[in-house]
Amino acid sequence: MTAQPTKQQLLHKFLSDGCTREELETLLAHLQRDPEEEYADVMQQVWRQLHAYPPVQKADADRMFEAILRKTGGQQAVPGPPAARTRTLGWPGWYRVAAACTGLLLLAGLLYRLLGAGPSVTHQTAYGQMLTVTLPDGSVIRLNGNSELRYDADWAATGPREVWLDGEAFFSVVHTRTHRPFVVHATSQARVEVLGTEFSVADRREGARVVLNSGSVRLTLAGAGPPAQILMKPGELVAWKNEAARVTHKRVNPRVYSSWTEKKLLFDDTPLREVVAMLRDTYGLEVAVADPALLDRQLSGAAPIQNVDVFLAGLARTFDLQITKTQNRVEIRSPGT
Repeated sequence: MTAQPTKQQLLHKFLSDGCTREELETLLAHLQRDPEEEYADVMQQVWRQLHAYPPVQKADADRMFEAILRKTGGQQAVPGPPAARTRTLGWPGWYRVAAACTGLLLLAGLLYRLLGAGPSVTHQTAYGQMLTVTLPDGSVIRLNGNSELRYDADWAATGPREVWLDGEAFFSVVHTRTHRPFVVHATSQARVEVLGTEFSVADRREGARVVLNSGSVRLTLAGAGPPAQILMKPGELVAWKNEAARVTHKRVNPRVYSSWTEKKLLFDDTPLREVVAMLRDTYGLEVAVADPALLDRQLSGAAPIQNVDVFLAGLARTFDLQITKTQNRVEIRSPGT
């Protein structure tokens, strides 16, 4: 799977409700162990995003704190704004962190998620593996390699249908008679909400994207400022870098981005750098490109993807490249170099 997220990435994942239980435990340990100075800047940055992805609804705040206090032996105080709360959670040092960063609600939400989270169903794929998952409502999700899908084991009959994705997947979402929304939480501060449609989501180390095949989706992105909402139409792509504020919104051929579900890859003026990123993220390969200028070369056509060796051979033949693979390392060169 992907490399371990940094502490700042864990905080951002928590705010988008994308943390696994293991990641929640890791973040909890960080907050217990590290001095408040180390987290002050990070928590002040992400605090502005909290209203976009709150750990709990405002009406549940009192009940949340009561549950936490019962479990931790803390002392209850009168509810108030996050910066004004003066609660003791029972673990020395935690109040200093929360007070310094005006982040007690963040910490409380983390504890609530960890202590009160129910069982979940998790599906994972290895590098190069594909998996089809049918949800209780009949929606079908195709997971690409090196990806993880999670949803609550107690799939409620009412309220939004929610799943959490780390990696890449193609969604075929059914529309319910009660018009229940379907929500995908991506781990890079993205929330995709639909009623019934087909779309793909990719969230990888260098960036993320959503491509809509049919229907409509409402995409919510949380950044340093107010959350941005984009209503997407069929044939549109929205992409962004995980560490940058710039968002790309354009029309594309959606089949290019879901062709992997048919065990082939389509290219439509696709930069080689995107192919290299796919080889790294989906297949776990170490890729070296001899000439950086090759990364900007645009490819059009198709290549089979039954297995990575066949794909590399087809890629080299179709686009006139010299590609050699030794164990887990791939080298890409121009012919004759």
